[in-house]
Amino acid sequence: LLCTNDVNADGMYIHTGKVYLNWQSISQTAGMSLAMGVVLSGDDIEPHSLRPIVDNVVYGPKVGVSTTYVALSNIGYAAVESLDYEYTVGADKGSGHIDLAEPIPARYDARSEFLLELPSQNSDVEVPLNVSITKVNGQPNTGAETACTSMVHPLNTFAKHRPLVEEYTGMWCVSCPPGFVSMEHLRELYPDDFVIVCYHYKDSMWLGKELPLNTNGLGFPHAEVDRKEAFSVFAGYNLDLRWGADEPCKKHGRIMAPADIDVKASWADSEALAIDVEATVTFSFDTPEHNYKLGYVLLADSLRSDYWYQANGFNVSGSNYGELMAPFTGTGDYVFGLTFNQVPIGFSDVKGDAGVFPAQIAADEPYRSSYRFSLADAVNTEGVSLVQNREYLRVAVYLLDGDVVVNANQFKVPAMPGTGVGRVLANDSADSEPAEYFTLQGVKVDRPSSAGVYIVRRGNKTEKVLIR
Repeated sequence: LLCTNDVNADGMYIHTGKVYLNWQSISQTAGMSLAMGVVLSGDDIEPHSLRPIVDNVVYGPKVGVSTTYVALSNIGYAAVESLDYEYTVGADKGSGHIDLAEPIPARYDARSEFLLELPSQNSDVEVPLNVSITKVNGQPNTGAETACTSMVHPLNTFAKHRPLVEEYTGMWCVSCPPGFVSMEHLRELYPDDFVIVCYHYKDSMWLGKELPLNTNGLGFPHAEVDRKEAFSVFAGYNLDLRWGADEPCKKHGRIMAPADIDVKASWADSEALAIDVEATVTFSFDTPEHNYKLGYVLLADSLRSDYWYQANGFNVSGSNYGELMAPFTGTGDYVFGLTFNQVPIGFSDVKGDAGVFPAQIAADEPYRSSYRFSLADAVNTEGVSLVQNREYLRVAVYLLDGDVVVNANQFKVPAMPGTGVGRVLANDSADSEPAEYFTLQGVKVDRPSSAGVYIVRRGNKTEKVLIR
């Protein structure tokens, strides 16, 4: 703050939340005055007062339910625990009551929100929307701004935004278990809301290809949503190493996507040696100029090997990282027997294909593109196939606007031609045998518990494995 050396009884006042609980003059104590005059004026503040806020334009499908988030700004001096609302959209009216899971604090402009569903208008033109908060904590909403207005704009093509969540990890990385847990939990809770890709680097699931991000100096684990925002793989915005990675992903999912992506996949041949991907992209608006591109990913789920382990820096006695981290707490410095999902075993140019769309894009016009994945190319840097079971393959397609992903979708590869079920691939017949572990001195152990060289025997196959 710009100050002068003048001392004036009215020259500087202070009011804080803990020490100075009321306005106090500190000009004499500080030996200075503010170089400005500030006058606060206004009406009396009411105890129960909420201001609703919606976007100026709410986009939704021409036929079907539209939704919009209504932000709630506390402009009263009491915490808000419940509210009643009314709305009109076109000729329709509605109302509701909400008990907030977390009260809005008694602080000016402290905020929360709720999702409002609007009935289908089946209209070709915009219709007005009015939202009002009628009661706060069961009392009349006495604020000066109790209502807000907007317009609902119908679209023939209204896309669901599925953010692309990309994680960078490695089995050698002692800090990566939270990423493993987080991506698995996202996949389990939101199977149709996000497209998750877990890029492995310099381990047995690494393809040796260029990744979307330059890994030089990149701290692992690392995660980004829509190649737009990096976030803590486990904590999200919470920053206390507790589950919260869904928050940044859901935040990006609320951003309107410019186009819908429909994805299909089929086997290119009767031997199931290649997969054909077909993507149909339909935009919501006419776009005379653009920088849209498409990218393709072949994903494998349920990957495992008795030789694979995850280095674990969370095997700390007495630590409490939460229930989700149970597979890595008290289990050893190297965790075996994990199943890895959402692993890319093939992908197109990570910067996207710019030759898919015409120079000018027309709204509601389907633009089709195709890509073929050869399973012979799905090998790690040691030449070992990562196609362990054709039953657990998916394809994903994402739409880029320049370097930023604006939508994505995925599709499970169907059963193999003429079988109805997937076929398990094995690199060696001994792979199906249980593994036995021995030290170099020939002492049998349940699992390697420290770094070193171990002898692994499966059936009639024996090899040495280095645990770093």
